[in-house]
Amino acid sequence: MTTAGEYAAGASFAFVYSSLKKKGFQVGLILPEEGAGFELEANALLKGAKYEAAAKKFLDGDISKKATGEYAKFKLGVTYLGVAGPKDLPALESIKLAPMDFPWQSNNRTKILEVWQGHFLR
Repeated sequence: MTTAGEYAAGASFAFVYSSLKKKGFQVGLILPEEGAGFELEANALLKGAKYEAAAKKFLDGDISKKATGEYAKFKLGVTYLGVAGPKDLPALESIKLAPMDFPWQSNNRTKILEVWQGHFLR
């Protein structure tokens, strides 16, 4: 709706901004001074998977340099060292991330989920 001029600002993922910019929309990327949030996509092989060998083959390919190079064409950062993200996005190393206390979050997971669900699953 921001690109249609209905809103002056919008919140989105960096790859959405990048794709809109490439399409010629007049958008700008602003990251919070306090730090950007963490966002992670992951794959996993579940114990007891019916097609374990095929899943392992897929996962091995998905973390290869070739595959992460393709992801890096639109994703700000990938986990394969030495594969840079798109030129129109800031380098992952240059982005200030919001401070996180991962051990505290892990120890308080149940309470965090209760509070979150209380706010958003009404």
